[in-house]
Amino acid sequence: MDAKTVLVEQMNRTAKAFLKALEEFPADQFHKALPAGGHSAAWHAMHIADWSRILVPNNLEDVSSSERFAYLGWEESDFAKAVYELGSVTEQSSQAEIIAHLKSQLDRAAATVQNADAARLEASVQTPMGERKILAIVLTHIGHVPYHYGQVKINAKQLS
Repeated sequence: MDAKTVLVEQMNRTAKAFLKALEEFPADQFHKALPAGGHSAAWHAMHIADWSRILVPNNLEDVSSSERFAYLGWEESDFAKAVYELGSVTEQSSQAEIIAHLKSQLDRAAATVQNADAARLEASVQTPMGERKILAIVLTHIGHVPYHYGQVKINAKQLS
């Protein structure tokens, strides 16, 4: 088994678990922030969708300076302010719309890595935070999704 196959398998495994947690999240609680502070399950989904676009950009090419993001979690940073704009799907969209949007981004990211050759995975890409090694940001993505899976599971416990 080659490294790219392992990457894609891990991306698909973490995506499946995260999507399942969001699908099982109680609909009446999906948009609720935690009482003591913390984001809603809807925000976590939108956050991973936006970061998937940065960490695994289309065709592993530079993130276009015209692309906009709203759920980066670093809203006070200069780079986040420079790229801020709500898209057509937002944290207030329906649970089904948010999950479909997230799924499309996770599927696109896995297909992008699957279609990349080894040389491209070893190259760099420009992101809103500067130049990054593609393999490093793909690995960051693989670790980022489970972190927010855990946050969603904590939300479910705290809101029930």
